[in-house]
Amino acid sequence: MLPARLLFTVVLFAAALAACAPGANADVARFDYREGATYVVPAGTTLFVTAEYSLDDLGLEVRDVARAGLRWIPMGVSGSSASAARLISRTSVEAPDGWEAAVWQTRIERTVPFADRDDPDAPFDFAVRLTARVVVPQEAAGLTRRVRVDHQARDGDQNSMSFLVQAD
Repeated sequence: MLPARLLFTVVLFAAALAACAPGANADVARFDYREGATYVVPAGTTLFVTAEYSLDDLGLEVRDVARAGLRWIPMGVSGSSASAARLISRTSVEAPDGWEAAVWQTRIERTVPFADRDDPDAPFDFAVRLTARVVVPQEAAGLTRRVRVDHQARDGDQNSMSFLVQAD
């Protein structure tokens, strides 16, 4: 009888944990950013759009990353990631009235090519990922609106994500 109770407890715990996950009770859509894109989502959806940049795209160098004193979290066998908040100094978001939009997350990832993962002197490849979160209101059904996210690396270049959201 104990295995059945244990199984029931595990299933119940998993269901409770899933209910706490972001977006568990709402529609969520995720897209990789493409310049000039229109993302079609149902009204009432929370939309996440992630853009990827190289250090060069942001006017940063490897030494800027080293000086930032980041706390790296392991990411698989050949990489790690950290918050890029210390590297991105300014962000602004423009969205239509009544829409909720913000920079959700900025992460920097460093990876070593799999073939070089055992070489302690292998250079890292870096990518900065910036994710915008847009809550499309129910009242937006049938509308297409622009969202713009501007961000600047500390003492570096300014970049923008600009895209259309079509609410069905």
